[in-house]
Amino acid sequence: AVGPVTESDVQVASKLEASITSFGVDISGGASDVAKRLGVRVQAHSVIYELVDDVKDMLEKAIPPIVEERVLGTAEVLDTFTLTLNRKGRSDGIGKRPVVAGSKVSTGVVSTNARARLKRGSAVVYEGKVASLRHFKEEVRSLKAGAECGIILHSCASSVLAGDVIEVYEMSERRQSLYEEES
Repeated sequence: AVGPVTESDVQVASKLEASITSFGVDISGGASDVAKRLGVRVQAHSVIYELVDDVKDMLEKAIPPIVEERVLGTAEVLDTFTLTLNRKGRSDGIGKRPVVAGSKVSTGVVSTNARARLKRGSAVVYEGKVASLRHFKEEVRSLKAGAECGIILHSCASSVLAGDVIEVYEMSERRQSLYEEES
């Protein structure tokens, strides 16, 4: 509306869970007190580009973030075998008789606790995390392309077969710009 920011403007903004942005007008003392009490953001501007920047920032915060997936590495399953672990050898997500995927890291890096998907051809048969990664008998955090390893997938109920591919990836969020097109 035109004119100074009033108490009724603040009350309406409070009911709508909105904020108030003004340009070149005063905010009455009563409206300022009511805004503080009700938790309504009142932003007064006297320079137009500051108002434009403030509105742009508010709109960008309202746009949901873009979630992007980035493949970190892949490993080809060469063979599988089953372990029998006592209580001491088990950890979260690894049962008494886990299937170990004897694999070779094909590309990038494979890491423990990273998100993983088990692919058979183009079909995804499991999605979860890498529970354990071993190089020979040593537990390791990550391995690069060319390394052979044993991979146990967290609570993997699917059968792992030779020829399957384990794809390790990460998900990240980034704030979308107001002028950026969503892809």
